[in-house]
Amino acid sequence: MPPDPVSLDSRLSEVERQVRDGRLHARRGGGDPPSGLEPRVARMEASVAHIERDISDIRTDLKDLRKADEMNFRLLFGAMIALAIGLAGLIAKGFHWL
Repeated sequence: MPPDPVSLDSRLSEVERQVRDGRLHARRGGGDPPSGLEPRVARMEASVAHIERDISDIRTDLKDLRKADEMNFRLLFGAMIALAIGLAGLIAKGFHWL
């Protein structure tokens, strides 16, 4: 399960606060990365690739849904107009206006 964006944001704010206060030192390039960092970064890159693909699929699905909704709206709106005209005709006939 992916972490909650709000908790990630609060954690990032805490780390930034620690760097400002001098309790944590920010890396400025150079030096060896901590052990185990490279595999974790590779996993994150793979996850991001999956997320990008999923977002692309979702965008395609949303476009299809919008087209379908537009067609459904037109059909429903036409049916409502036909019903209103038919009902108006029945009322007019009932009052002997026609």
